[in-house]
Amino acid sequence: MIQTIKTNTKEFGIILIDSLYIMYKIAIARNPCKKCIVRPCCSEMCSKKEYYIRLMLGYDSMIFAKSVAYFSLSALIFSTISLVITMF
Repeated sequence: MIQTIKTNTKEFGIILIDSLYIMYKIAIARNPCKKCIVRPCCSEMCSKKEYYIRLMLGYDSMIFAKSVAYFSLSALIFSTISLVITMF
């Protein structure tokens, strides 16, 4: 019983850290095609563009994905600050 709780807690921690890392990557993501020299004649999708599209996580546009990531990160920061303030 206790072993299962420890395993579940460890898995939850790993999932939480991974999701925070993905939100951070979405927040700082830049469109790689803006500075691409061969953009007009590029017929294939490069690996940087594939990664950028995967960061959208199924959203219609990167703008919406970034706004969700910014909102989530700001809510996490605000709740951490308020927790620290209430402790003192």
